[in-house]
Amino acid sequence: MKRTFAEQFFLLSLHPTKAKFIISSHSVGMGVSAALLFDLAEEECFEIEKERLKLKKVNTQLGKVHQFTLDEFAKKKKPQKLSSVIISIANKSRKRYDELITSYLKEVQVGIEEKKFLFIRYKKYYLIHARERQALCERLSKCLVRDNIVDQALLPLLILIHTVQMTRIFSEDRKERKRIHRLLEQLTKENDIGTGIKTAIQSIQTAIVASTISASVAASAAR
Repeated sequence: MKRTFAEQFFLLSLHPTKAKFIISSHSVGMGVSAALLFDLAEEECFEIEKERLKLKKVNTQLGKVHQFTLDEFAKKKKPQKLSSVIISIANKSRKRYDELITSYLKEVQVGIEEKKFLFIRYKKYYLIHARERQALCERLSKCLVRDNIVDQALLPLLILIHTVQMTRIFSEDRKERKRIHRLLEQLTKENDIGTGIKTAIQSIQTAIVASTISASVAASAAR
């Protein structure tokens, strides 16, 4: 069974032995958002013109989470800026996690832990069998042996991994990761969705910094 980019990215974002993500939940949300767009782009559900997403189809057979994403696009009267679309999807990504892992749950690949802190309920995901994740990591790593991508079909996943700073799954060696970073950075710049997710992440980071500074200034003024 062929996995969607969204499913594969979600699988890679999980820790191989612990009930947690290997990157922040915010980064997972951004990665899932862009992965959904890569899936829909493969089906030619939209086109990108001047960094704006223009819908071409309103239905997809990829699954409920992808259809829901298309439905969200269809509500917009005008083509949306790609980075804004990614942020919008990411803001609702937590609701999509359960649907994304449904296929894994059926195959006993992923488990869910129900947690509670005070009155807040939340879920933690963990791999029951890490074989598929390990095989995918190895396949991706083989593409990066030289300064080119051997398997172009894996390019979207490689771009996603790069933009959310998850390249440690390829190597613990710092020098090797720098080489991979240079290669994937160039490929990301040449890809519309890759550029969109980088812009979206930078926008969020800028907003977080601005919010932190404002809070600090307000706290100092109140003293």
